[in-house]
Amino acid sequence: MDSEIKADDLTYLINHIFLPQKLPQEDDSSTAGTQVLLRHVADSAHAFKDTLRQQNVDIGVVDRWDTLFKMLQSMEVLHQSVHIPLEDLRKSIDNMQMHGTLTFGLVLFSY
Repeated sequence: MDSEIKADDLTYLINHIFLPQKLPQEDDSSTAGTQVLLRHVADSAHAFKDTLRQQNVDIGVVDRWDTLFKMLQSMEVLHQSVHIPLEDLRKSIDNMQMHGTLTFGLVLFSY
């Protein structure tokens, strides 16, 4: 986990995590911003999962957070560019397990 965040990345995170959907007024979305957002959320999920393990929380809860973390890692791979490479999408789908989660874009589909 990288504890140092650039000022532009921090602004992007604030705009997309804390501010209402209509702010900022212009579209500031970017591939780099999406990567920063996904990395931050994945790092936070990983840290939370580690905290749960240290506190001896029910293993089922920890497993669900592990699934979420793996999903976020897949999303990072898929969102490395504006267009999702077909081969990366195929690998992501091939790596899914029964009762897992399919990720596509920022929309989550459970099956």
